[in-house]
Amino acid sequence: MRVKESSEISQLQQENAQLRQSLDDHQSAIELIMSRYRSRVSRLVAANRRQRAQYEAPVDHSQVVHPLPSTPSSVRENVCN
Repeated sequence: MRVKESSEISQLQQENAQLRQSLDDHQSAIELIMSRYRSRVSRLVAANRRQRAQYEAPVDHSQVVHPLPSTPSSVRENVCN
């Protein structure tokens, strides 16, 4: 009877060790996936902030150069003559 119990305990311990290894492998894979996900999301958020800041940046109107309206050639001829 003890031999059978010992054999069953040994099998359970071996199965337990395999399950622990499998769990460790899965946790490592999940950590890698989440690390890459966080990195990509972080880059996307930073790019979004830069883009938003670019559109929301205040414009210094004193530095804006407005082009002069073009004068039709007929008006220019009358002024020059």
